Amino acid sequence: MTERFELVPFEGRQIMAVERDGEVQVVMKPVAETLGLNWVGQLQRIKRHPVLRRGLGEVSWPTASGMQDMVTLGLEPFHGWLVGISPDRIADLERREAIIRYQARAFRVIFEHFHGRRADTPPPPRPALTGRIGAQNQVLRLMARLREAARPSERAMLHAMLDDLCQGLGLTTPDLETIAAERDLGAPVWWRAWRHLLEGRPAVWRAEGFPTVAQMVRRYLATPHVNGEDGWAALHDRLTRAGLAMVRQRASGRLFLAVAPRSDELARIFADSPFDGRGGALSWAAALRGAPRVEGSPAERLGVLHVEGVPRLSRQKCPLLWLAGQAQIEGVWRPVFDSLEDEAAPPASGRVH
Repeated sequence: MTERFELVPFEGRQIMAVERDGEVQVVMKPVAETLGLNWVGQLQRIKRHPVLRRGLGEVSWPTASGMQDMVTLGLEPFHGWLVGISPDRIADLERREAIIRYQARAFRVIFEHFHGRRADTPPPPRPALTGRIGAQNQVLRLMARLREAARPSERAMLHAMLDDLCQGLGLTTPDLETIAAERDLGAPVWWRAWRHLLEGRPAVWRAEGFPTVAQMVRRYLATPHVNGEDGWAALHDRLTRAGLAMVRQRASGRLFLAVAPRSDELARIFADSPFDGRGGALSWAAALRGAPRVEGSPAERLGVLHVEGVPRLSRQKCPLLWLAGQAQIEGVWRPVFDSLEDEAAPPASGRVH
């Protein structure tokens, strides 16, 4: 899967959009807020619409404070959402006129930004920098993010954004290779493999909006124990198709993510990484088995790794990583799954779900 992140100039502002394998998606919350609309209400409106909701997706967008998960809408459903807003119901004249301008031009501007303009369409004027000091601060923030980023696609996108700013300031953009990816440089191999997995996007989840593994795990943790299209059992099936499984130990209550040592989807995630396993190199499963073993009581949250055969993954002997565990990384205790607040989950009918 290829991703192209863009800030599309429009009306003196920028619309955040991403192209995934030829499909353009628009980040929705900033657009709604720019038009003075309540985003929560608009999201519910989209979810209720039988056509618009099919275009919903999710993307991790780099910001100065780190990667943030944002809701997206495909470009055509985005246009449908826009024209479904009734300007006559907006009392404020400035907001009403802004909505009309977006309805008239936003779709074409975004489309032409990604796919090219007609020969008779003049290019839009490049938006002026809002202030040299602010732009310089943004350069520094992007440099900091580049030093933390490890994934090649994320680094390439951040560097393109940095280059755009540097050109506007008349500065020479540093070569990407000279900006070291400092995040986890001294971290153990298993930790780097684990972080690579959490940031991966299995292709079989295309219909769900290409979530990362971490995003799908969060969905599982937030989903009640019900069946149905969006229920807990369905999430189990989606994880299994990606070579993953949620496993809860009956005795201890610990919740693990099992990672299959043989999986086409995982092979795609780890392709061209140090953990792809080709040519005798270290495979992802071998790397993850280097994690410290779980020890002590669940309340102590010490250790990470457990190994066993998992029925959902064809009884392969898999490394299982405890989602509530902690490990020492470069002398600092760090949680294995950063956003895990508790391990509340449906009651287990067996050791392996």
